[in-house]
Amino acid sequence: MVSDKRGGGFLAVSARLAAIVCAVMFSCTAKAQTPLPNPNLNLRTNGAVYAMAAQVGGALILAGTFDEVDGTPRNNMARLNPDGSLDLTWNPPPNNGASVLTSGPDGSTYVNTTFLGSGGILGTRFAKLTKATGAIDPDWSGTSDFVAAATSDSVDSLYAVSASCDCVRKISMTSGEIDFAFGVSAYHMAAIVRNARGALYIAGHFDNVSGVPRNRIAKVSASGQVIQTWIANLPGSADDAPTALATDLAGNVYVGGPFGVVKLAGSNGASMPQWQNSTANVSTLALAADGSTIFAGGSFTEIGGQSRLNVARLSSQTGLAVPGWNASANSTVSSLLPVSGNKLFIGGQFDHVGDQERTGIAALSAQGIPIAPLVETLSRGQVEAVAAQPNGSVLVGGDFLRADGLPRRNILRLLADGTLDKEWNPSLPFKVERIAIHDDTMLYASGWDPAVLRHSIVARVAHGGVDAGWIAYVDSWLNSLAVDGTGRVYVGGAFSTINNIAKRWIARLSPSNGDPDTWGATANSTVAAIAFGPANEIYAGGFFTQIGGQSRQGIARLSPVSGAADINWNPDINVNGYVSALAINALGDLYAGGQFGRIGG
Repeated sequence: MVSDKRGGGFLAVSARLAAIVCAVMFSCTAKAQTPLPNPNLNLRTNGAVYAMAAQVGGALILAGTFDEVDGTPRNNMARLNPDGSLDLTWNPPPNNGASVLTSGPDGSTYVNTTFLGSGGILGTRFAKLTKATGAIDPDWSGTSDFVAAATSDSVDSLYAVSASCDCVRKISMTSGEIDFAFGVSAYHMAAIVRNARGALYIAGHFDNVSGVPRNRIAKVSASGQVIQTWIANLPGSADDAPTALATDLAGNVYVGGPFGVVKLAGSNGASMPQWQNSTANVSTLALAADGSTIFAGGSFTEIGGQSRLNVARLSSQTGLAVPGWNASANSTVSSLLPVSGNKLFIGGQFDHVGDQERTGIAALSAQGIPIAPLVETLSRGQVEAVAAQPNGSVLVGGDFLRADGLPRRNILRLLADGTLDKEWNPSLPFKVERIAIHDDTMLYASGWDPAVLRHSIVARVAHGGVDAGWIAYVDSWLNSLAVDGTGRVYVGGAFSTINNIAKRWIARLSPSNGDPDTWGATANSTVAAIAFGPANEIYAGGFFTQIGGQSRQGIARLSPVSGAADINWNPDINVNGYVSALAINALGDLYAGGQFGRIGG
């Protein structure tokens, strides 16, 4: 039975109607619900470090999204002492996260963010923080613009890319006064860097700078004039906006973006002939202290002719990946800070570098191996999926690394009394978004796995451990994961391959290895929901108009043997309607939710 023929689907319309009737026709009192004592877990996940800056004396400023550093509360910014320990004296006011940092010669820090307090905004969007404590300098006028990127000289000038005015502002680091005689304007600038001779490079999604035609990158003099003789042609289309810049002592510039990394001559903008670019999504660049190599970070699996995961060390002469240096961060690398000895700090959204846990920040040796200091940035964990086992235990999946201080990576089990099961710890290397239970000893979990840059992954957990011989890599969205009464696993979504085997929209997975089996169901668009009837018949909901060899608008019943649509079962949803949720009760009645104005006649 398909319930409710009204528009919008069963659950949404029914809940809304009940609320309206209660408010208009009756005097209703809402009764507060009291949570049970358990579960009451403190879930923690890795923080993200989006920007880093070195201070005079060797201290390191971190900015990103985190609320704890090495067990001490911090509001998205922190300073590390030269030995890597947290500086307990430097603690800026609460803020909403920062992505742009620049240090001044006096040890001050310039940061793009919004500082919040009990009365509202405390500071400007681009503020100066004192060296001693990180407090906002009240005498620094600065700018209320949103700053997308910034660089500075060695004297007193700060060059800030303002997204508010589509211009570069020249600001005194001492007073915060703006030099309005310096006029550089361009749309959607994303990166800026100053070379050793005082010239500026700017890059972004623009076609002119101050009225002078330029394709996504330009060189500007110290006085703010576009250098007419410097013209560069970047790879890719006009939409492939560069996001990262770095310069060497010879004045050459390295440009990173969705096209990879290119090296341009500082004299005229010509591409360097010996440079070999490979396509990669690069979001940050930094030249090594000795100038021999350039570090690249972003979201990629290959760069410089080698397999590299999200961070790489490239020859500054050829662009080829340096052999033997393979750090492998398991998610995006957003910031890079080289230090002496070709060592490197990396910041980003990762929780592992190689096989070692590193939460948002890592120090790497000259060989790319994680080394001390081990700094832990954490933030609040997130629950995405909950499922009950037959024995009364409850499985919880999401994005977390700790539960009440114990290691629990993205999945945990609660006992029947709501307390954490301290013996069950399979540890999954991806954010768990769906859980499907077979029985008390076996389950399937799916989610997004940044380590392989696939969109989705399905793993099998049996007897408390991950089954290494069973895995399903899915190349796009996975909307539904379900296990029938016989233990067979079905998935629905917007995918076209599973484990590099062509299979679109809906599939059944082999119990032996996770590959799609020979079950013959096909569809012509996304399958968003799967449910099973008493005889293991399969109900599918989604955005399709064809499935199982029949015309069906958003909902169908499929054979568990062949995958063919039941020719005698067609609820007849209105044109353009879709079903995004399905559930079957103990009587075998089917409930469908989605966006439709007519269903079932």
